[in-house]
Amino acid sequence: MANMYIKQHLIYKDLKIHLFIKKSDDEGKDFYYMGQLTPKDWHQTTIKNDKGQDLPIVNFKYKIHNIVKDELYDYFTKD
Repeated sequence: MANMYIKQHLIYKDLKIHLFIKKSDDEGKDFYYMGQLTPKDWHQTTIKNDKGQDLPIVNFKYKIHNIVKDELYDYFTKD
């Protein structure tokens, strides 16, 4: 069932995905709008929960439509 949903997500060309991020919860409630994304790839995998059980997840790779300014990139990637 998950595979069907994921494939539909990747081929649905009118789907609009927008990325909003913030560096940490200590910085308040404001988010930075990074731009629109297009899904490019995905794969199913698992992670362990706090009880050591495997949980199924899906990892996506996206392409961002616009270039992120250097100052903003540095802000989010450096301490």
